[in-house]
Amino acid sequence: MNTYALIVLLLSLLSLTRGQVFTPDPSAEDLSESVDIEAKLIVKRIGGGAMGSVAQAPFQVFVNVIQDDGAPLFCGGTFIGTQWVLTASHCFGLHPSNGTQVYVYYGGLVPRLTGQKIRGSLFIVNENWHQNINYDNDIALIRLDKPVRETKGVLEFAQLSSTVPDVNTIFQIQGYGITENGNGGTNYRPLKIGTAKVASDADCINFYGGFHVNSDICIADNTAGTCSGDSGGGAILVANSSFIIFGVISFGSGSCPGRFAGFTKLPAFLDWVKSNLAKYTLPEPTTTAPPVTTPEPTFDLNPINRQGSVTDITNASTVFSGAAIYLLVQFLYFAWRTI
Repeated sequence: MNTYALIVLLLSLLSLTRGQVFTPDPSAEDLSESVDIEAKLIVKRIGGGAMGSVAQAPFQVFVNVIQDDGAPLFCGGTFIGTQWVLTASHCFGLHPSNGTQVYVYYGGLVPRLTGQKIRGSLFIVNENWHQNINYDNDIALIRLDKPVRETKGVLEFAQLSSTVPDVNTIFQIQGYGITENGNGGTNYRPLKIGTAKVASDADCINFYGGFHVNSDICIADNTAGTCSGDSGGGAILVANSSFIIFGVISFGSGSCPGRFAGFTKLPAFLDWVKSNLAKYTLPEPTTTAPPVTTPEPTFDLNPINRQGSVTDITNASTVFSGAAIYLLVQFLYFAWRTI
C-alpha cells in the first residue's frame, strides 16, 4: 500500500467517529418541568393516522431539549440500545453546547404525564449538519445517564437497518404531535401512529427542486404524514415482532400532512452511528450478589468483656483442671504397670 492510499484509509477511519460531542452539566437545574414546551422550531409531526398504543411503538421516546437561553424544543427519538437514543441533529437547535439540557421521556401514551424521564448525559450531533444551510446529514445520538432494560411490549430497542426498502414499501411512522397546520404545539399530546411509503428520489427532486439523494430518503404520505414535532422519530419496518429502523424524520414541505418529506437515510450513516456507540458507550454495572464470608473468630482474654459471667469462666477452668488431673492419674498408673 502506497503512502497516499494509507493516508486516505486513516482519514476515512477517523471520519467514522467524528461528530460534535456535548456533555450537559449533570448538576444543572432541571428546567424540563418548569415550562410548558411549545414548538419553537419548525419540525415535523404525525398528521392523520390513528391513536396508538405503547405496544405498537415501544421504542418511541419524547425528547425535551432546553437550550442555553432556556428556550425549549421537542422531538421524537428511537431507543436503539440500553444507553442510546437515535434522533435528528436539528432537534438541538442552531447552537447546541454543553449548557444544553436533554431529557428523554418514554412509556405511556403521553410520556410527559405517565411515562419515565431520564436525563441525557451526552449527545452527538453530526459534524456535517448545518441547519442554516440545509437539512443534510440530519442525524444525532443521545446517551442516557442510566441504562434502560427491554420489556416486551413496553420498552424495546429498534434494530439498525443496513439497507433502504424498495420504492412503494409501506412502513410505520409515529409521534406525539399536532395533526394539522397551526393546531397547537403542546407537549401533552398522545401517541399517534400511521403509515407512509418510500417514494423515488425523482419525486422529491421534482417536488422540492433538489434533494440529497446520498443522505436522504424521499417519503410519501400513505395513511398519515409527518407534521410539526415529529422530527427525530423513526421510519420503522415491523417484521416477526421486531422493529427495524431505516430512516430518521428530518424535514417536510411545511404542510401537515404534506405530499412528500425527507427522512435521513440511516444506512448512509450506519458506520458513523456504530463507531460513536463503540467509543462512548459506558460500562454497565453488574448485579452480582456480594460474596459470602465467614466471620473470623475473636478472642477476648478479659472475662468482663465476654458474654456470660466471671463464674462461667471459672467453672470452665474447673472442668479443664479436673480433666487434666484425670489424665495425669491415668498416665502414672500405666507407667507403674510397666515397671
